[in-house]
Amino acid sequence: MNTTWEDVQAKYKRADERRIKSMKKYQEKRRAKISSKRRLRQGRAVPLPKLKKKLWTLLHDFIVKRDCGICVSCGKPGNQCGHYIKKSICNLMWQYNVLNLGCQCIKCNIFLHGNPVEYRKWMIRKYGEEIVKSIEEHYRDQPAPCFNSRVFIEGEIQKYEKNTQAS
Repeated sequence: MNTTWEDVQAKYKRADERRIKSMKKYQEKRRAKISSKRRLRQGRAVPLPKLKKKLWTLLHDFIVKRDCGICVSCGKPGNQCGHYIKKSICNLMWQYNVLNLGCQCIKCNIFLHGNPVEYRKWMIRKYGEEIVKSIEEHYRDQPAPCFNSRVFIEGEIQKYEKNTQAS
């Protein structure tokens, strides 16, 4: 089979077209990735860790104020917000639930790892044994498949921002 100069040119032209098409796809993907990063910086979508930190700050202030700055475990002055069920083992909804949070002093929260025995006694006095048992049974339940953590956190932030503005 004889190949002509035109055949060779056509072959290289097709290869160039494929290469150009591939480069355009790559550039479009890169532009989309860069624009999503820009949107984050421009405040259109706040990163989830920042939202969690903001919610935690609001909750901390609310809990310390609710408990009058008194440690729920030992009764001494405290300015930390401790979890009844550890944050590392419960689901997102229980991490930020006021039923699972209480004001604690640094000794009980840090050095006694939450002082769980005294904390539980306080929980029973405040909420009742039924609610405490319910928390202990359901703290690991998986949220519904349609659960959106961003929407949940943003809703909680709005709720506690309104609460701080009202007081």
